[in-house]
Amino acid sequence: MMLSKGIYSFLDQNLEMAKELRYDDDKVDDLFDQTLEHVTISMFKDKEAINYLVNLLFIARFLERVADRAVSIADRTIFMITCEKP
Repeated sequence: MMLSKGIYSFLDQNLEMAKELRYDDDKVDDLFDQTLEHVTISMFKDKEAINYLVNLLFIARFLERVADRAVSIADRTIFMITCEKP
Protein backbone atom coordinates (compact mmCIF):
# COMPACT_ATOMS: atom_id res chain seq x y z
CA MET A 1 0.00 0.00 0.00
CA MET A 2 2.80 2.44 0.81
CA LEU A 3 4.47 1.93 -2.55
CA SER A 4 1.24 2.57 -4.43
CA LYS A 5 0.61 5.60 -2.21
CA GLY A 6 4.04 6.93 -3.15
CA ILE A 7 3.43 6.37 -6.83
CA TYR A 8 -0.01 8.01 -6.69
CA SER A 9 1.37 10.98 -4.75
CA PHE A 10 3.90 11.44 -7.55
CA LEU A 11 1.45 10.95 -10.42
CA ASP A 12 -1.21 13.20 -8.87
CA GLN A 13 1.36 15.64 -7.44
CA ASN A 14 -0.42 15.25 -4.11
CA LEU A 15 1.68 16.97 -1.46
CA GLU A 16 -0.40 15.83 1.52
CA MET A 17 -0.25 12.19 0.47
CA ALA A 18 3.50 12.45 0.04
CA LYS A 19 3.87 13.95 3.52
CA GLU A 20 1.71 11.22 5.06
CA LEU A 21 4.11 8.59 3.77
CA ARG A 22 6.89 9.89 5.97
CA TYR A 23 4.75 9.14 9.06
CA ASP A 24 3.73 5.75 7.69
CA ASP A 25 7.40 4.86 7.34
CA ASP A 26 7.98 5.49 11.03
CA LYS A 27 5.26 2.94 11.80
CA VAL A 28 6.86 0.40 9.47
CA ASP A 29 10.26 0.99 11.07
CA ASP A 30 8.73 0.39 14.51
CA LEU A 31 7.07 -2.81 13.30
CA PHE A 32 10.37 -4.03 11.91
CA ASP A 33 12.11 -3.34 15.22
CA GLN A 34 9.39 -5.26 17.07
CA THR A 35 9.66 -8.14 14.62
CA LEU A 36 13.43 -8.25 15.01
CA GLU A 37 13.08 -8.39 18.79
CA HIS A 38 10.44 -11.15 18.69
CA VAL A 39 12.36 -13.21 16.15
CA THR A 40 15.59 -12.92 18.13
CA ILE A 41 13.87 -14.08 21.32
CA SER A 42 12.15 -16.91 19.44
CA MET A 43 15.46 -18.11 18.00
CA PHE A 44 16.78 -18.72 21.51
CA LYS A 45 13.59 -20.48 22.57
CA ASP A 46 13.13 -22.75 19.54
CA LYS A 47 16.36 -23.71 17.81
CA GLU A 48 14.49 -25.95 15.34
CA ALA A 49 12.61 -22.95 13.97
CA ILE A 50 15.71 -20.90 13.16
CA ASN A 51 15.48 -21.42 9.38
CA TYR A 52 11.85 -20.33 9.37
CA LEU A 53 12.61 -17.35 11.62
CA VAL A 54 15.54 -16.21 9.49
CA ASN A 55 13.29 -16.26 6.43
CA LEU A 56 10.68 -14.29 8.34
CA LEU A 57 13.32 -11.74 9.26
CA PHE A 58 14.43 -11.41 5.63
CA ILE A 59 10.83 -10.84 4.54
CA ALA A 60 10.32 -8.20 7.23
CA ARG A 61 13.53 -6.46 6.16
CA PHE A 62 12.58 -6.51 2.48
CA LEU A 63 9.16 -5.03 3.28
CA GLU A 64 10.83 -2.33 5.37
CA ARG A 65 13.06 -1.51 2.39
CA VAL A 66 10.00 -1.24 0.12
CA ALA A 67 8.58 1.29 2.58
CA ASP A 68 11.87 3.20 2.43
CA ARG A 69 11.61 3.30 -1.37
CA ALA A 70 8.07 4.65 -1.10
CA VAL A 71 9.35 7.44 1.16
CA SER A 72 12.08 8.19 -1.35
CA ILE A 73 9.41 8.65 -4.02
CA ALA A 74 7.43 10.84 -1.62
CA ASP A 75 10.49 12.95 -0.81
CA ARG A 76 11.15 13.53 -4.50
CA THR A 77 7.48 14.39 -5.00
CA ILE A 78 7.64 16.92 -2.16
CA PHE A 79 10.74 18.46 -3.72
CA MET A 80 9.12 18.53 -7.16
CA ILE A 81 6.09 20.40 -5.79
CA THR A 82 7.73 22.73 -3.28
CA CYS A 83 11.35 22.96 -4.49
CA GLU A 84 12.31 22.30 -0.86
CA LYS A 85 14.00 19.26 0.61
CA PRO A 86 11.72 17.44 3.08
